[in-house]
Amino acid sequence: MKRAVTLIFMLAAGTMSSACPVSLEQSGTITLTRTDPYFSVVMENSRQGLKESRVMERDGQRERVTTYYGHPLITTKRTDAKGTLNLVYAKPLDDLYRLPEVRVWKSDVALKVGSRTASRGTMTVLYLGEQVEEVGDCEYDVWMAQTKLELEGASTNAFNMRFSPELGLVLRATRLDEKNYPVSYVGYDEIIEGGVE
Repeated sequence: MKRAVTLIFMLAAGTMSSACPVSLEQSGTITLTRTDPYFSVVMENSRQGLKESRVMERDGQRERVTTYYGHPLITTKRTDAKGTLNLVYAKPLDDLYRLPEVRVWKSDVALKVGSRTASRGTMTVLYLGEQVEEVGDCEYDVWMAQTKLELEGASTNAFNMRFSPELGLVLRATRLDEKNYPVSYVGYDEIIEGGVE
């Protein structure tokens, strides 16, 4: 009897763990969802890099935004109802995959609207350590990193990120003010393989 109960628990644990996506490369598409207020992102690889298709609620309306990343911590292109913005980095992004060794990654960056350069500045990524992040019933080892985008004529955009190198995705992003205090954050209640309509 005891052996049967143990076997049932082992099977249940195996079922639960198999429901958690292991990597974007393996899954093809991963959906992350927050229930209140509603916010959903579908992540998949594309020719332009990591692609995020986002649906969020603003003023009672659902808004769609598409963002591309050269690395999960670094935005390269964003398209919404207002148009398209591109961020072009002077430095290769490869070292971001070795962030715990590199510790600090910094690059000059240009903000482009169409073919026009609208602003210039710098992007800095700092490695802050490691942690475990929970999304629903799933747990992932994450790198904690701070990103800081400083563009001429604009306020600094700074975030604390929790990036899962195993998944290849950011699982939490906390916006910071100019004194590095948290202002708001995006985390998720559910992570599943596949997309949603």
